[in-house]
Amino acid sequence: MRFVRLLVFVCVVLLTGCDYQAFVPIPKQMEALISVNIKEGSVTFFDLKSEKKYAQWDLKQPIKGGALLENGKTLLLYGNELDRAYAYDLETGKIKSEWKIGKGIVSALVSNDEKHVFLADQRQKERKRSRSGQSRKPAAYAFTKRGWDTLICY
Repeated sequence: MRFVRLLVFVCVVLLTGCDYQAFVPIPKQMEALISVNIKEGSVTFFDLKSEKKYAQWDLKQPIKGGALLENGKTLLLYGNELDRAYAYDLETGKIKSEWKIGKGIVSALVSNDEKHVFLADQRQKERKRSRSGQSRKPAAYAFTKRGWDTLICY
């Protein structure tokens, strides 16, 4: 009986240890300035009303930028050295989802209708041909409900 209890306890400890770290939740009614700290690998939230630092998320990852999604409820963080982007729920401070995007993403832009996220890839070497026959590098990628689409500027 002791062995079974010990085994259950060890399993619970191991399973909870594999969970992602939760950060300080950011209240949805708070007017905040969000700063991505590239050198530190962290994100700092400043309360604009009190003009003080509210929280700092020490991610310890080489993040290069972020974008707000879902009307400001989710923070997407990415970096050119990361092969994934991480979507954090601001109200809980937990990872909502991971996007396997590959390395090289240096910028993200959310469309006005918030249905697309455009990602710029500095390492993409693939070339596409335009209607005039010119070879062009993809300018960016868009993540849609169908998956990844390549965007090419002509």
